[in-house]
Amino acid sequence: MAWEERCSTVITQWRWAPPSTNCPTTSTTNYSWCPDWVTNWWVVSHPGYSASDRGTYVPRFQPTNCGTGTITFYGVWTNNHPCGDTNAVLGGTTSISKNFTVVNVDIAEDEKTVCACETANFTLTNSCGGAVTWEVVPNGLPGEPYVSGNSIIAGTNCGSWLVLARSTVNSNCLDYAWLHVFTVAGLAPEGLTRQGTNEPPTYITCPRATNAVDRWLRVMATSCPGVWEAASCTNLPPSRR
Repeated sequence: MAWEERCSTVITQWRWAPPSTNCPTTSTTNYSWCPDWVTNWWVVSHPGYSASDRGTYVPRFQPTNCGTGTITFYGVWTNNHPCGDTNAVLGGTTSISKNFTVVNVDIAEDEKTVCACETANFTLTNSCGGAVTWEVVPNGLPGEPYVSGNSIIAGTNCGSWLVLARSTVNSNCLDYAWLHVFTVAGLAPEGLTRQGTNEPPTYITCPRATNAVDRWLRVMATSCPGVWEAASCTNLPPSRR
């Protein structure tokens, strides 16, 4: 950030008639009479950063805290002497300031897996500088997740969606996480044949002796999307597991 220096034509024509020997007779036209800088400097004041230096350029800096800060440029100037340029006339000190705000958005979780139609809540950590709005990037699929307040409601379809938390102060400040929506696409007993086409499906098996080598009936679940067992839904009611 730099302070732009401008000087317009202050006097376009002037003439001196000497009342004494102090000033010679002089006539000038189209003369731009600009003040001269004696010195200039800048000051940055912020809860997470402070600095100052000479000059009119502030190098890039990275505040460590959120909050509002101020950048101020100062300058000391003098006027040209009307009887010559060797002696300057005292001018003064001027300044210009600009406020800036630092915000941060950080989602603690990289991803979450929920069952269809359930509610997902993501945790904000190290976030400050105002509220956030939540968004779900659509995939163009039916039954997609949607935002309800500060929660994400999983839709009726399975898949993966990108969830965004965006600062209300600066929309370019955001973070994202993945939401995986899991559904059980089908259940089938292992090694049995389905009877008819009724829903829910019917399977028939004979009783197995308690001392049989393999006396358990295995039921296989087909998931959407396909996931490892550790990543599947663990909050299903006992009757549905």
